[in-house]
Amino acid sequence: MERLWDLWCIASIIGIWPRFIEPNILVNSNHTLPITMLPKELNGLTIVQISDLHYSSYTRSTFLKRVSEN
Repeated sequence: MERLWDLWCIASIIGIWPRFIEPNILVNSNHTLPITMLPKELNGLTIVQISDLHYSSYTRSTFLKRVSEN
């Protein structure tokens, strides 16, 4: 019976983490990269990269709003 409980716990963690926890983890990093010989017109330019969202029909609009606000 104990093994059955262990299997249920493992299956729950495997199912819960990728569906409910990991998709809601946002990491916001800011980096300043000096670029030599950058044209003056591009001084102060900000570049945004958004990646690894795993967007699907299950993606909540509140999550996408959090991504766009960061």
